[in-house]
Amino acid sequence: MHTKSLAPCQLGCDTLAQRRSTLQQLSGRNRAPAAVPWHSRARPSSRATSDSRNGGRHASAKRVYTRRRPHCTYERPGSIPMHHGVARHSRDTRNDRSKSAFVAYSASSSSAPSPANPFRAIFDGKVLSAVVLIAGTTIGGGTLALPTVANPAGFVPAVACLTLCWLFLMLEGLLLVEVTDAVSQDVSAKASGAAEGSSSGEREIVSFEALADYSLGRTGGQFTGLVYQLYSYAGMLAYVAALGELLSRILLNLNMAISSEVGQVVGVFGLWAIIMIGGSKGMERVNEKLNYIFFALMAFILAVGLVKLAPGALVAHADWSKAPAAAGVVLFNVVFHDVIPLVCDYLKFDRVKIAAAIIVGSSIPLFVYVMWLAVSLSAAGASTVFVDPVATMMSSGGVFGTIVLIWGFLALITSLIGCGMAQAEYEAELLRKWTSPLRTIATKTNTLGKFVKMAISKAGIEWFSYAAVLLPPLAISVAFPGLFVAAADFSGAYGVAVLFGVLPPLMAWRLRSKAGSSQVPLVGGGRWMLALLFLGGLSVALYQTASYIA
Repeated sequence: MHTKSLAPCQLGCDTLAQRRSTLQQLSGRNRAPAAVPWHSRARPSSRATSDSRNGGRHASAKRVYTRRRPHCTYERPGSIPMHHGVARHSRDTRNDRSKSAFVAYSASSSSAPSPANPFRAIFDGKVLSAVVLIAGTTIGGGTLALPTVANPAGFVPAVACLTLCWLFLMLEGLLLVEVTDAVSQDVSAKASGAAEGSSSGEREIVSFEALADYSLGRTGGQFTGLVYQLYSYAGMLAYVAALGELLSRILLNLNMAISSEVGQVVGVFGLWAIIMIGGSKGMERVNEKLNYIFFALMAFILAVGLVKLAPGALVAHADWSKAPAAAGVVLFNVVFHDVIPLVCDYLKFDRVKIAAAIIVGSSIPLFVYVMWLAVSLSAAGASTVFVDPVATMMSSGGVFGTIVLIWGFLALITSLIGCGMAQAEYEAELLRKWTSPLRTIATKTNTLGKFVKMAISKAGIEWFSYAAVLLPPLAISVAFPGLFVAAADFSGAYGVAVLFGVLPPLMAWRLRSKAGSSQVPLVGGGRWMLALLFLGGLSVALYQTASYIA
């Protein structure tokens, strides 16, 4: 996780420009999309008011950054904002970005006849682009924690836990598609009726928080926003904690010994300075290139590791009682749900294509993680004494060990950049809202007025937003070293399990119970299945709580 955020996405999609560039290259588009922030508190009924206030549907647009779990989206003016785990927004008033992030290819491609092959009819270019987006969103910096929590249980129990968590979140994802489709249809119908002269028939991109707000009430939306903040900050804490250790390892190989705490301080303030000097757009381009290197190195590590695989070491140890303890980190690694509203809009709410994209797109990380567990646990050997598989691979020496070390550092730094920029954009939007009453003071020419004017300026808001995002995780990580796995576990066990495990069944239950609901469920089994999925998410959070108490 993060980061599966939303997002928390990798595959060159850590931030807005990366995801936009990747999707444009895959689909052959040249038009820039519009932006949808995830975390805004706007209610579904705010559409008409916002449209009139902004001077029409295309008066302005907002840009969104993304994270781990690199994530990004776009927003039409007056639409319900969306956030990924990590997607936040900044202003962009260019009118050519006022449409949804993933609109149809072009007039020529849209007018092409449908292929006779049913498989090709489903898996067209847009579906494949959505598959890449989902897969890239899922794989992130949490990959480094996966072998650590899997090793005590063994390869077979860990793969079983991984498969069960993937199946659980895949079903939750399909359930979220059902909820998104129903809410978006209802919100769009109301917005079309409220907007004078509106007959475009466009569907709204509805954020996850707005889904909770619509189906569970305002309290549900506020609770969702709070949990999402905890989820995002826990992911940031995990990346900061691991970054210091890896940076100290790299400098040690260069005969420069520093502690992990010093490495955290150097890494965070260095990254902060680079972002402030290079700007967000420059960091987007840099992070995109770093993600390409990250995946290329990961492919090399898996290829070499599979050649050296020791099957005997994988089956020599199996402790099924320790498999549930890995669920939190596993959920953190296989989450992708923050991009579901975006995928729904991109595929024009075609349920068959959306379901195909989710199933295939989430299956790719599953196979990658299975291979990664096989390679890493095989490298750790069959010793009964606990060994950190990733640390063992990094300490193996030679070219392979160095590549693993560089790959791990890239996994963390790309996720940290995506998460940090996304979270900072969201905090900046909150600061603009909270400091709006101070604009009167900023007009004065005295010392206080000059200070307030500087503080609430664009540069000042940006500075304070990054301080709010980076300094709290850094302080906690320095005070309590070694929190990488624990923070990832917390983010998965509470953030993912509650946001994408507990809430979607509740939302679907409420929407299915509404009079006149004619939506065909994507997930069968009726209320029994909803109850089972709800209990699945709740059990992960309760198990984690019990382990803390014990």
